[in-house]
Amino acid sequence: MKKRFRVVLGLLTAIGIGASSITAMASDVPGRWEMENGPCLNPYMTREAEINFGDTGTAITEEDGRKAVGLGKGEYIKFDDVKFDQGMKKIEITAKTYAPTAIVVRRDREDGRVLAKFKIKDTQGKYEKFSVETDDIAEKNKIFFVCTVGDCAIDSWRAITKDEVEKAEQTVTEEPEVIEEPAVTEEPEVTEEPAVTEEPENTENPEQPENVDPYVENEAEDLTNAGAFQEGRITYAFISERRVLVAENVNFEQGVSSISLKTRTRYDGATIDIYVDNPEGTPIARTLASKYDFRTSCAYVKSNISGVHDVYFVANEDIDFDVWTAMPSVEYFK
Repeated sequence: MKKRFRVVLGLLTAIGIGASSITAMASDVPGRWEMENGPCLNPYMTREAEINFGDTGTAITEEDGRKAVGLGKGEYIKFDDVKFDQGMKKIEITAKTYAPTAIVVRRDREDGRVLAKFKIKDTQGKYEKFSVETDDIAEKNKIFFVCTVGDCAIDSWRAITKDEVEKAEQTVTEEPEVIEEPAVTEEPEVTEEPAVTEEPENTENPEQPENVDPYVENEAEDLTNAGAFQEGRITYAFISERRVLVAENVNFEQGVSSISLKTRTRYDGATIDIYVDNPEGTPIARTLASKYDFRTSCAYVKSNISGVHDVYFVANEDIDFDVWTAMPSVEYFK
C-alpha cells in the first residue's frame, strides 16, 4: 500500500520543494532549536510516526482521527537527519498491540547498531506510552523502529535526555519515615565490659587492584564506561564525544612505542586521542578511525611512559571500538 506521506513527498518534489524544506516541515513549527540546528529533525519533541521518511508498514487512521503506522514482523519506520545534539538517555513511544510485541530501535540501517529494545505487553488495542533506556548517541543520525516480534501500531515517539531523566528522578520524593518514640524504661545497671583488643592491621600484603597487560590484545568492551554490542562474531564497544572509555591500572613495565586500535566509523576525520592519567591534559597519541569497516590503525607514542597508569580513550565522533594493544618501547628491545 502506498503511504500518504510518500505521495505528498512526490508532489512536493515535483513542484520543486527541496529535501531541506521537507525536513523543516517535519520539524513542525520552527522555533529556537530549529533556527540553531538548521534543517533537521528535533527528537526532543513528540514526533508523529506517520510523518516519516519511509516505512514498510501500513498507514492507519483510528476512529478518533489519530494517525499511526502499523508494523508487522520485519517491518520498519525510518527517520532521517535526526539531530541528537543533547544526547539520549531514554526513548519513549506511544503504541498499541494485540499480543506481546518487540520493537528494536537501530541506527543508520534497519539492521544497524541497536540503540534500544522495547518489549511491549498486550495492550488489547489501547494506545499506551512505553520508555526504555538507550545507548547514547550524538549529532545527526538516521534511526529505524523495527518490529521484530508480533505486530503493533506506533503513534508517536520522542527522545529523552539525561538531564530530563535526572530532573524527573529528583522530583520523586519519599514520604518521611514516621519514627515512634520509644517507651521510657528504667535504665539497667551498667556493668563494665571487658576491654576488646583490636587485631593489628595487616600491612604486609594489602589487597592490590589487578593490573592490565597492554602487550596482549585487550577487548574494548572491557573498558570502564564501555557497553558491549554484537555484530556477527564481533563484540565491540561504542565511543563518542560524550562517552570516554578508560583502561585502569595499565602496567607499561616494558614502556610503550605505539598503541594499535581496531575501529570503524561512518565519519570523515574521526579520531581517537589517547591520554595517560588525565583526559584534560595533552594526548600522548592520536589515531584516525577506519571508515565503514573494522581495521587496525597505529597511534605512535612520543612520550617516555613506564609504570602503572590509567589510559583514557577520547573520540571526536561516534566510533565503534573493537580491540587495542600496546607495543613495548624501542629501548626494551635493545
